[in-house]
Amino acid sequence: GNAVPLLKAPSPEQLELLVQLDRRINEVTAAVQQRELECRPAQAEWERAATESAVRSAAAQAQGASARETAVATSLVAHYAFDEKAGVNATDSAGKQPIAAVRGNAQWIAGKVGGALRFDGNTYVELCEQAQFERNSKFSYGAWIQPVGDEHGAVLSRMDDASNYRGWDLYVGGRQVYVHLINTWEGNAIRVNTKAQVPANQWTHVFATYDGSSKARGVKVYLNGAATELVTTHDSL
Repeated sequence: GNAVPLLKAPSPEQLELLVQLDRRINEVTAAVQQRELECRPAQAEWERAATESAVRSAAAQAQGASARETAVATSLVAHYAFDEKAGVNATDSAGKQPIAAVRGNAQWIAGKVGGALRFDGNTYVELCEQAQFERNSKFSYGAWIQPVGDEHGAVLSRMDDASNYRGWDLYVGGRQVYVHLINTWEGNAIRVNTKAQVPANQWTHVFATYDGSSKARGVKVYLNGAATELVTTHDSL
């Protein structure tokens, strides 16, 4: 009951087709090799141009970054890093303002970057008198903060309480960030606040910018470098 062995073999027509296919494969391979030889000078030129372009782009970016850093350094009014670690004074690392005084209990701690001060609700730092801006001034300001709860307090403030709170501030309450720009409170003022809360017991970089437009839409607040949605409650500066 064993079957007779069977071996399939190509027909003469199939053999001819295989020969033709082999010939075509050899022709295409030779053509590709020839094309690669012809393309080598053009490829080398393209690689050279691409490298030069990348170098120019990197140089332009570095020059742009340097220009931005120079612009920031030139227009920077003050930078208090709180790296002193002890004592009752804080120095402007920009080198433009006088030494600031810590009023109250100076608790120096490690910060997000370098040192920091812990504030107990009664302690504050009395900064320079130079940060005076008009309603048509363009300016920005900010700080690293680490709220421990939902308490209210000013992060940065330049206000005259006796003149209907004329001035500006960066304020945190209920872990929301507020910006006030005031001529007289509250009839001639801008106030915006973030919809989002900053996290408790974590460092957050808060930064406010104002474009001098006398409009609330000219105020932006950034949390860790990202613009955040704002609620406007006063817009009559």
